[in-house]
Amino acid sequence: MDKLKIAFCIATYNRSIMVEEFLEQFSNLFFELEIDIYYYDSSDDNKSRVVVEKWMLEYKNIHYVQIPTSWHANKKVLYIIEKFGINQKYDYLWVCGDSLRFSESVIRKVIELLKLNYDMIIVSHSGKEHPETREYIDKNELFQNCAWYMTLFGAVILNVHTMIKDVPWREIKEKYEVPNHINYSHVGYYFEMINKLDKMRTIYLSVDQGVWTSRYKTAGGWFNDAFKVLCEYWPSTIEELPHCYTNKKDAINKLGYCSCLTPRSFLQYRNVKVYNIHIFLKYRKILKDMSRLNYFQLWSLSCLSSKLAYFIAINDIPGYFSNRKKIYKLNGFCKKYKDIYVYGAGRAAEQYGRYLMKKGINYSGFLVTSKERNPDELLNHPVFLISEHEETWKNKGIILGLNQQNLKDVQSVLIKYGLWENTFHEYILPFVLEER
Repeated sequence: MDKLKIAFCIATYNRSIMVEEFLEQFSNLFFELEIDIYYYDSSDDNKSRVVVEKWMLEYKNIHYVQIPTSWHANKKVLYIIEKFGINQKYDYLWVCGDSLRFSESVIRKVIELLKLNYDMIIVSHSGKEHPETREYIDKNELFQNCAWYMTLFGAVILNVHTMIKDVPWREIKEKYEVPNHINYSHVGYYFEMINKLDKMRTIYLSVDQGVWTSRYKTAGGWFNDAFKVLCEYWPSTIEELPHCYTNKKDAINKLGYCSCLTPRSFLQYRNVKVYNIHIFLKYRKILKDMSRLNYFQLWSLSCLSSKLAYFIAINDIPGYFSNRKKIYKLNGFCKKYKDIYVYGAGRAAEQYGRYLMKKGINYSGFLVTSKERNPDELLNHPVFLISEHEETWKNKGIILGLNQQNLKDVQSVLIKYGLWENTFHEYILPFVLEER
C-alpha cells in the first residue's frame, strides 16, 4: 500500500466550541498528512455548521455532513461506517468522538502502522493491561484483552477493505441497534466482522502520552444512566457476540475494573448523584464482579464520607478498624496527662489540634524543633520551641502531629530530651481524625 487514503470522521452534537478548538489545532496537520476530515453533525442549531464551513473555505480536505438530531450516538457511528463501506473510496476509517485528541507524534505512528495493512489499529493510552505495543492474530485473545478498551470512540481504526466489506448490515442492525445493545453496537460490529475474517491482524498501539480530551468536554448523554448502561447493556451486548468468543464474563468485568468502575469513578458518580445506596442495592452482584470490590466497599462508596469510602475501597476493612482503635488509644493517652502538647505546627498537627478541640480535650499548645517557617500561634494556641524550657515538657503528654515521613525523624529528638516515653507516636490517618 503506497498512497494511503484515510478518513477521520467526527460525530458531534451541539459542541461548536469543541469543533472550533479541534480545527484550530489540527486542520493544518491533517492537510499536510493528506487525511480527510468529515464532521457528522446532529446539532439542533447551525453553530457547528458555520464553524466547519468557515474552515472548509481554507482547507479542501474538510467536509460537513448533516445527520438527524434524534439519532443515538452509536447509530451515527454505524451510519458512518456503512457509508464509507459503500463507496470504498478510502483505505482506512477512523471514527472519533468530538472531544478526543491525538498528538502529531501519535498520528504519525498510526500512519506508519497503517502501511502494514492491518485489519485494525487500536490506539490505547490506558496502559493498564498492555504496557507494550503488540500484535494480535488470535481473535479470541483480542476479544478477551481489548474489548473493554474498544468501547471508546476513537480507539479503533478500521481497514475499509477487510473490516467494512460485505457487511451483513440487516443482521448487524437487528442484533445491535436495539435499546439494550445500542450503546455498545460499535463493539458488536467490530467482533462480528472480525469473526468473518479468515485471518486477522490487529495492532494494539500503547502510548503513554499524546492522547487527551478537550478542555471543553462535558459528561455524555448516557452519564445519568451510567449504571444501567454498564451493568445491563454492556453485559447483554457481549453475551450477544458469536460463540467463538469465550470467557465473556472476564471481558465484561474488565471494562469495570480497568476503566469505568474504579473507586475514584464511584465517587465521581456519587458527587453528581448517579451512584447511591439504591444503585448499590440494585446492581451489587454484578458491581462486585466488575469492580473487584467487595459488598462492604461498594456500600461504603455509596454513602460514607468520600475520604473514608475511598480508603476502604483501596485498602482493607481491618486497616480502617486498626485506625479506629488508635483513636481510642489516643483518647486514653490524653486522660493520663493534665498538660498536653501537640508536636508539630503543620497540617497534621492542626488536624490533631482540631480533633482535641472537637472532643473537648484541653491542650496547652504546639512544640517544634525549629521556629523557622513555623508560626508563633496555631488555632489560637502558642507554638513553643522544644529546646527552650526543657524541664517544662517533662511529665507532659505529647502527641506527634506529623505525617508518616517525619515521624521517624523526630524520634531521636524526643529521646534526646527524655520525652519519648510520654509521647503518643502512633500514626492515625487524617480522615479518621476528621470523622464525627
